[in-house]
Amino acid sequence: MSRRQDWLSMFSGERVRLLLRTYRTELLGGIGVVAGSAVLGAALSLLWWFWAPRLELIASPHGALLVDEEPEEFISSDGRFALIVAVAGLVVGFTMWFWRSRRGPVLLVSLALGGLASSLVMWQLGEEVARVNGRDLISEAELGSSVSVPIVQLHATGLLFLQALLAVVTYVVCASWSREPELRPGLSAEPASPRLEPELDKAQPGAMQLQLKNVVKAE
Repeated sequence: MSRRQDWLSMFSGERVRLLLRTYRTELLGGIGVVAGSAVLGAALSLLWWFWAPRLELIASPHGALLVDEEPEEFISSDGRFALIVAVAGLVVGFTMWFWRSRRGPVLLVSLALGGLASSLVMWQLGEEVARVNGRDLISEAELGSSVSVPIVQLHATGLLFLQALLAVVTYVVCASWSREPELRPGLSAEPASPRLEPELDKAQPGAMQLQLKNVVKAE
């Protein structure tokens, strides 16, 4: 009977309202995480463009010509993209763990979606900025002169999932090391039971007085 009452108490009206309010708040927080991650991706695209490897070209009437027929700058561009998104994923996942009021599965999914959105924005915006900048540099260069243009291109598209993966893994590792049984503060799996004081503690003062009286009589 007590077990049935425990199950009924878990689905009481007050607890259901608390769960709905909590998940609604978490959902709004998750949307904010995805939107903030997209903004972060825009900032990271500028970092990628600024830190991009430079490729030497020769300005000609028919466009730009490669100085080196097998440049390594394209591989270097992928490597720098990977490094930037890896650091971003670790920092975002670790930072979001300290957002105690939004902990839970909703935030975990938001980290995954936000990491993917950040990488996509960084990829598209970074390549567009570099394309416009490179075209301007080539058009302003004199014919036959050497011009250095930034190479911001992503060939290994699997790296788009790296930030999301590292953010989720970092968050899960922090949760596994947490001493708190419940990730969401204020909610517990079992209803709180009233604290019962043992009757022995209440009887101790009287028992002590009785022992003292017996000792005095014995003396």
